[in-house]
Amino acid sequence: MRLHQRRRDLNLRIMVSVEPHRKRMKTFNISGHIHFLTFSCQHRLPLLTNDTWRKWLAEAIRNTCNEQAIALWAYVFMPEHVHLLVKPRYEYYSMSAYRKSVKQSLANRVINSLVKTESPLLVKLRVRERPGK
Repeated sequence: MRLHQRRRDLNLRIMVSVEPHRKRMKTFNISGHIHFLTFSCQHRLPLLTNDTWRKWLAEAIRNTCNEQAIALWAYVFMPEHVHLLVKPRYEYYSMSAYRKSVKQSLANRVINSLVKTESPLLVKLRVRERPGK
């Protein structure tokens, strides 16, 4: 009986919650530290099953590492997210700028490719604004 009550309460909370979950990300730039970064595809869609897109992601990571003097120590590409282990080579750097550059570079290439082929996937990738924005 108790488990049934907890399940009903959980279902009620899920139904009441209307506003979508928003990620809050804290970025720390501490000189000499190694950083473990994780980021996911839009709406957690398994977009990294495409060989071409994984190649573009690898190129975006390599180019951004070179531009921002960051050493890539390890990486893992999963179907819907990425793990990176990186170490900045200089004292002053910005992990948020690094992450933004990698993601933006890949997103631009993928979107351009989808637009050229008039892919129906574009509808799924559309960014919806938050209520009140």
